[in-house]
Amino acid sequence: MGLVLVSAATGVAAFFACHLAVWRAQPSDNPRVILLGFLAVLGMAVSLLVALYMMGFDAVALSAVVWINGFVVVLYFFVYAGIARSVSVTLLDRVGSSGRDHVPLRELVEEYAGSSRFEDRIELMRQSDLVRVAGGRVELTARGQRLARVSKVLGRLLGDGLQG
Repeated sequence: MGLVLVSAATGVAAFFACHLAVWRAQPSDNPRVILLGFLAVLGMAVSLLVALYMMGFDAVALSAVVWINGFVVVLYFFVYAGIARSVSVTLLDRVGSSGRDHVPLRELVEEYAGSSRFEDRIELMRQSDLVRVAGGRVELTARGQRLARVSKVLGRLLGDGLQG
């Protein structure tokens, strides 16, 4: 079991290192999920190569390595997407890195209004057939209405409206 964990950890570390290197070399507001998926596959390949080298062809061990990598990568995708696109985290980072003890609210609002995040989300929802954009208006499609109803039900079940 120790060799399985070492193999999996090596691949996960390779994935994180590659993601950090790409992010540092080409920072972007776009989460680049396809690139992230490619890096995850690269990390999994590293794990499998290390496992093959250390344990030979053991189907159970290789399966365990793949499942561990898959779990960590899916968890990371959720965390990364939440952090990379979070308005709250962005605001906290902006205020914390300002070098001052405060940032005027108007300055934060103007920076956020000038950001492309809102337009990116609308475009993503349009591409997913959740909204139509026409004449300076945004309206829900039938699919968007169904999703809105489901999110409203989930919000009620959780005891609070969904936000984010």
